[in-house]
Amino acid sequence: MPINHLGQPIGELIADFTVGELPNIQTLEGQYCRLERSSF
Repeated sequence: MPINHLGQPIGELIADFTVGELPNIQTLEGQYCRLERSSF
C-alpha cells in the first residue's frame, strides 16, 4: 500500500485511472439570485 510523506497509508493504486474533464464555467440564473464565478 502506498504511503504519503507523513507516513500514512493512502490506499491502493487504481489501474487505468484517467482524470475527468473540468466542468464548464457558466453563470447560473435562478428566480431570486445569480451564481457567478468569483475568481479565476
